[in-house]
Amino acid sequence: MNHILVRKGLVDMTDIRHFSERIVAGADGAEIAVAQWPGPKGPLVCVHGLTSHSRAFAGLATELADYALIAVDCRGRGRSSKEPPFGLEQHAADLAAVMDGLDIDTATIVGHSMGAYIAGAFYARFPQRVQRLVFVDGGYPQPLPPGVTPDDLLESTLSMFLTKIRRTWASLEEYLAFYESTPVYREGVDGYGRAHFAYDLAYQHDGVLKARVGEECVAADWREVLDRALVGKRLEGVSVPLLLIRALGGLTGTGDLVITDEVREAIAVRVPQVQVADVPGANHHTILFSVAGARAVARLIEEFLK
Repeated sequence: MNHILVRKGLVDMTDIRHFSERIVAGADGAEIAVAQWPGPKGPLVCVHGLTSHSRAFAGLATELADYALIAVDCRGRGRSSKEPPFGLEQHAADLAAVMDGLDIDTATIVGHSMGAYIAGAFYARFPQRVQRLVFVDGGYPQPLPPGVTPDDLLESTLSMFLTKIRRTWASLEEYLAFYESTPVYREGVDGYGRAHFAYDLAYQHDGVLKARVGEECVAADWREVLDRALVGKRLEGVSVPLLLIRALGGLTGTGDLVITDEVREAIAVRVPQVQVADVPGANHHTILFSVAGARAVARLIEEFLK
């Protein structure tokens, strides 16, 4: 958690399960920040989305109270190194190095959004280290519209998240108000959401707050996420159980599905054993960054791991 924001009383951590933080060496020795929740079951190794970080899984870890859960800040985000190289292969290599550093031989890999793509890249490179895969509203892209480049789509589709990166904020409350003004959080940000968003921000030397994610890493990773041929090839060899969880509220809370029926079928062609579960009351963000969403995902994962 962003300790400055906690000390200022802006975030109530009493509802979040206790965790520890540490820095582990990535594939090239770069610093990778890790959050760890203890537990007798698991482990689950969790990877976040494009502009997120390890606290994306604070609510899920709290709901999965019996599970050991490890979540990383992918390089370019959170407290991890902000230096390149970026890309899904690099994140997968970093994840393997983190598991080595934590003495984790095998695990269930859980990925949200871009994290699902990283989980697929990790399996393609280190299949022997994966017990099961969980894709939370991610893992395979929709086709690009004719004449549209990944950079075009980044600006048009993810404008809300680019705003988060590019501007500064006077306070956490201003930041939360920005999200609550969008369809994504029309019902407000609850405790799990606040725990996530507080870690988004860090104080700058002039006292303002800025998101702890760089635009360079977002653009680089986004281009690879949209490479359908590459992503599809990585999935073709998956032989372990895969749970695909869809948020029916869509990317922006307006029903604009991330995992459309066409995408779901494309995954099933490559991974016939995939199990698909829908979460009707959640969008791409509240599926993890809200109590109801995290609870629904936790129950699905518990059933999947039986």
